[in-house]
Parts: sequence; C-alpha cells; structure tokens
Amino acid sequence: MQTSAWLILLFPLAGTVVIGLGFRVLPARVAGWIGTLAIAGAFISAIATFIALQGRGEEERQVVYVAWDYANTAGVDGKISILIDPLSVFMTWW
Repeated sequence: MQTSAWLILLFPLAGTVVIGLGFRVLPARVAGWIGTLAIAGAFISAIATFIALQGRGEEERQVVYVAWDYANTAGVDGKISILIDPLSVFMTWW
C-alpha cells in the first residue's frame, strides 16, 4: 500500500516533467498520450490503495508513511509524509 500511495502523486508529477522538458521535441499527440497515461497510472494506483485500505481493520485505516525526515530538532519534527485514510482515498477518486 505504501508504494501505490506514493505513486498516486508521482505519476502526474513524472508526466508533467516529461511533457515540460520535451514539449519542443515531442509531437502533440505523444504529449497527450503521456499525460493520459500518467493520469491513468495515478487512478490505478488509487484503486490499489483503496483495495489495500479496505483489507485493514476499522482502527487501522489511518496510516502515515514517512518518506524523509528532514528536520528533527528540539520542538521541530519536519517530515515529508503522506496520510492514507478513507477520506484521502475518496478524494483521489474525484
């Protein structure tokens, strides 16, 4: 579930970067296909995350995955993380 949750964010980001860097070289049709595949990949990852979340118990349906802990000092705990719960999975569908 951790991988599919991060892929929801990374597919559109990767599609944007590829189209943005290659917009002068890529034909418009190819750029359209890249954008469509990026959004389709994010949707499939959202479905996989939803299915994995449904397999958990009622109290275990709020999960936080930390990718990077960048500031850990006295009183400050800065992390790049993603929260997966029923509301966030619902919002990935819309």
